Amino acid sequence: MRILQLIDSLEPGGAERMAVNLSNALTEAGYESHLIATRQGGDLEDEILPDVQFTVLKKKSAWDLMAVNKLARYIKRHDINVIHAHSSSFFSAYLVKFLMRNVRLVWHDHYGMSEQLDKRPTMVLRFCSSKFDSIISVNDQLRNWAQSNLKCKRVIQLDNFVWTNTQKKPTLELKFPQTFRIICLANFRPQKDHLNLVKAFANLSQSEQAVSLHLIGKLWGDQYEDSIRDFIAEKELKVHIYGPQKNVHGILKQADLGVLSSLSEGLPLALLEYGMAGLAVIATDVGQCREVVGDFGSLVPPADHRTLADAMIKVKGKLDKGEQLGKGYCGHITKNYAFDSIYSQLKSIYHGKGAKI
Repeated sequence: MRILQLIDSLEPGGAERMAVNLSNALTEAGYESHLIATRQGGDLEDEILPDVQFTVLKKKSAWDLMAVNKLARYIKRHDINVIHAHSSSFFSAYLVKFLMRNVRLVWHDHYGMSEQLDKRPTMVLRFCSSKFDSIISVNDQLRNWAQSNLKCKRVIQLDNFVWTNTQKKPTLELKFPQTFRIICLANFRPQKDHLNLVKAFANLSQSEQAVSLHLIGKLWGDQYEDSIRDFIAEKELKVHIYGPQKNVHGILKQADLGVLSSLSEGLPLALLEYGMAGLAVIATDVGQCREVVGDFGSLVPPADHRTLADAMIKVKGKLDKGEQLGKGYCGHITKNYAFDSIYSQLKSIYHGKGAKI
């Protein structure tokens, strides 16, 4: 079977990482694996295995018919059986489906604002969903929303999984090496609420001097980013902003505690990455975070920097006493969020309901 992962770009992000993870895992499982970025490549290109066939369409707009035609020719030339379209790439896949009706179209919904689905734009997605053979949702809220709002009735909840190339060396060394390092892997968007985390860190810093905070994620140079930088400068905090990075696994292993302070989530890959790196973990209780963290980490309410600061103080105290908080969490993630845990269900989706593998 020949499977194509379709994504708009390979700039670091949750959906983009899943497209790369699936491409790599499927080629290791013996499939002919293809990956196409419709608009542009990005830093995640470095994580693609050599056996994955990768290309960029350089699509200029939603109605770039030359790019759509190029995609259709690629699918025909390589005799692709399944298009696995991630997030907003569904529109390109929808247009191709008109030309190639025998290709199965699976749409993967990574929408990160699960608590605000009533505000989600629906019209175009609902129209295009008539051509979807299956929909993959990463959590309960997205599955229920798809069943109620979209025309494709085969909707499956499938957990994200983590695939890590542990052989690659980290591309940077975290600053403040003699401190207790707290790290957050999240692109700079209001949904991720970095300011809540920085405020919590400011509280922590009042009682703990040898601590530092490290923020990794794509920067947009907007008011949201400015507000975070201004607060850090005003409070003179040991906080460093690195921007997007390659080989995050090697970077995460330099830290002690992984934190996610989001207002809303789907099933965040960052929590899985923290586990694979052996970090202790704290997350806000949104999306699937409770299911992922389980009894192996700490959950706090969103937008509550005081409670988050208290949780960081408690976790640091336990780690200072030698408790191996990250070890159990690593085992939990390895067991329940590796590719093997979703492989059978994914094969069923690719082959169609009731198909014999």
